[in-house]
Amino acid sequence: MNLGKVTLFTFAFILFNELIAIWVFLELWFNIGPFIDNYYLLVNGSIEIALLAAFIAYMDGLDGIKPKRTSINYYLLALLSGLLLVLAQYPLFQLYNALFGTDINIVLDFDLARLKTVNILAIVFLIPIAEEFFFRQFIQRKLQLTFTRFNSVLLSAVLFSLVHLNIGAIFFEYLKFCFDDAYIALFGGIISGTLYSRSNSVGPSILFHMAWNFVAFAA
Repeated sequence: MNLGKVTLFTFAFILFNELIAIWVFLELWFNIGPFIDNYYLLVNGSIEIALLAAFIAYMDGLDGIKPKRTSINYYLLALLSGLLLVLAQYPLFQLYNALFGTDINIVLDFDLARLKTVNILAIVFLIPIAEEFFFRQFIQRKLQLTFTRFNSVLLSAVLFSLVHLNIGAIFFEYLKFCFDDAYIALFGGIISGTLYSRSNSVGPSILFHMAWNFVAFAA
């Protein structure tokens, strides 16, 4: 699959995620404000992963949603990488500040109380699974049919970072581009893509993303 097609699929994925949230307009007819506050991400993540699995299965068959078996060493490396990426934000943002003249200061204040929410299930489990299946199992696997493994990792990482840029800011003035989020997501995508390329399985990539989200959310 060429770069134009995978880019189009990526923008469709972004639009798809925006459209999922349309269910919140039920509040116009029903008093579900408290439910939205407590379960917004969980509902969105559940819808996303179900529809995305159906899409990939339609495009690539059951092999598209079935992780291949691989060495446990890749899972251990994935877990360690996910835990360390949050700490690596210190030097990464020092570089970011030097390049773009910003003054972003990362403060890690671990508080496990943040994990006492139902939405943590979406942040740590549903969203990583959905994004890794799309960007690694679908997008990167397609890219590897045309490009080298190195270029496939890099291209899928760039497309992955676009999701975290908050492209909706193009259309809505009250939204802002999240350049710093996209910047960190680029490095996360490179690590995840490398794990997928080396292990030939989406499993380690998912575990890496889960560990990364878990630490980032608690920090």
